[in-house]
Amino acid sequence: MLPAARLLIVEDHPLYRDGLLAMLQRAAPALQCRAVGQAEAALAHLARHPDTDGVLSDHHLPGAMDGLALLVAVGQRWPTAARVLVSGSDDPHLPQHARRAGLMGYLPKAMEPVAWVAALSRILQGEPWFPPVAVDEPGLTPRQALILERLATGCGSRQIAQELGITERTIKYHGRGVRAAAGHQPCRGRGPRQRARLDPAAGRRLRPRGQGLDCQDLPTGLRCSGGPRADCAR
Repeated sequence: MLPAARLLIVEDHPLYRDGLLAMLQRAAPALQCRAVGQAEAALAHLARHPDTDGVLSDHHLPGAMDGLALLVAVGQRWPTAARVLVSGSDDPHLPQHARRAGLMGYLPKAMEPVAWVAALSRILQGEPWFPPVAVDEPGLTPRQALILERLATGCGSRQIAQELGITERTIKYHGRGVRAAAGHQPCRGRGPRQRARLDPAAGRRLRPRGQGLDCQDLPTGLRCSGGPRADCAR
């Protein structure tokens, strides 16, 4: 449930902008939303309405200032406003750029509407939200990396499906994609140079540098079927 808030949406594509406004109004009728199409118009609006609670900006905007630069400028002048970058880009590094810039969140346009609204609700209540995209695993799509991240933390397929607003069948489909990216290889012996690095932020195993995903790098439910040398725990 979205809390009552005053939002400014910066989006230059009328179709997406109108759809987003309609979705937010359905989710929270008390939400006060205003929309502009350029960074300069956003700054002018905020100068007139400094009590704005949050600013959601598309990354690609017309003019000299893109969405990330706009939100950095907003933070300097109106630090109490929650700043969120919205993008349809496939660049897996963009969420990290947004995080390092001090933003409260990054919302991919490809997210399901229910999950999108839930993430925005968390942001408006003061909790940062960024998609846990595994940039260390270039063989995975952002959606596959997100599902792998959830599985690695112990979430079940039903829970992940409800969170992302998709079906359990879709989860299983992406699971097959993860196994394909891993090459469906049986376990290998591990020496000092083959031990997986640990990502402390995500709490999951990543592939050794220069190598593909190993069976042990996957959650139990996604591990390979093994072979003559398979000695992994299933």
